[in-house]
Amino acid sequence: MSAVLFFIVFFVIVPMAQGANGNAIPSANRPDEYVLGFHIRPHYISALLSKYLLIRYRGGEYGAVRFTKTEGGSGKWSASEYEWYYGVDDTGHFSGPKMRHGSGKATDRFFPVFGRLAFNFGNLRIKFESIELGWFFPTGVSFCKPSDDIAVATMAPVDTTDISTISVYDTSIRWFELDPLEAWIRQHPQEYIKKKMDEMFDRMEKERPAKKR
Repeated sequence: MSAVLFFIVFFVIVPMAQGANGNAIPSANRPDEYVLGFHIRPHYISALLSKYLLIRYRGGEYGAVRFTKTEGGSGKWSASEYEWYYGVDDTGHFSGPKMRHGSGKATDRFFPVFGRLAFNFGNLRIKFESIELGWFFPTGVSFCKPSDDIAVATMAPVDTTDISTISVYDTSIRWFELDPLEAWIRQHPQEYIKKKMDEMFDRMEKERPAKKR
């Protein structure tokens, strides 16, 4: 091990990790699953085109989004248009004086610089009223804010294109949150780095040829 790597690991990473919360690390990511055709991934949900994805934001605000059109996806440019609703009445329906409705567009522009180095520009988010979540082309919505990668939402797929039939209080709706391992990594980044470094050193030790006698 080089002197620089030794210093980084034992004098920077390890002390930070030892000061982190000692909660047990989840063993693995939650398995992907499909619910009503929506792809539930560890850190985001891929929605069906034209079907609504419900959003419960910071525990108290409700919104709904559905993608209406996608473009690009190969090369240097991609975009997705979406329709949104915000605010529910006492029955959990998107109606009444508090309800807002509109549309938006998420975009991604890819600029290669050299080799694998590249920059992404555009509006890489789903944003309406106070709700702001990361976006993945073509129809992925993150559980986290794009600015600080902190989980702020739980989400639920619904098998309808008619917003008037939806109540966010319907007990048959399945709500999903950020995968426990992904959440742990965001809360304990230094300890996760230490875990990955330990795993790397273990592999190096196992792959090292046995010393000849």
